[in-house]
Amino acid sequence: MTDDLDIRRHHSRMSKLRAEGLRVKYMHLSALSPTTRKSHADRHGQLFTAAEVREFWSDPENIKGCKCSITEVMVDELGKPIVPSIQKRALKAYETMKKRGYEWSK
Repeated sequence: MTDDLDIRRHHSRMSKLRAEGLRVKYMHLSALSPTTRKSHADRHGQLFTAAEVREFWSDPENIKGCKCSITEVMVDELGKPIVPSIQKRALKAYETMKKRGYEWSK
C-alpha cells in the first residue's frame, strides 16, 4: 500500500517534468541508502526522457517507499549533457556508495 508521504514525494517528482520540446533530460538520483532497491540504484546518474520517467513511476511498486529524485540536465541535439561533469559526479557517487556493500550493490 502506498502511503501519503509516498504520494507527496511522487507528485513532487512528477511536477518537475516539463513540457516536451525543451532540450532537457532527467537524471535519476537514487538515495543509494541501505534500503534502496537495486532497480532504483541502477538508474542513478542515468538520463531519461520525460516519457521514460513517467513510465517508471507509473508502476505503484516504484513509488512505494521511493526516496529517489530527478533533476533536469540540459542536453545537446544528440541527447548528451551539455555539462557532462554533472552526470560524471553522479556516477562517481554511485561507485563510492557501491563500495559500502549495501544489498543493492551485489
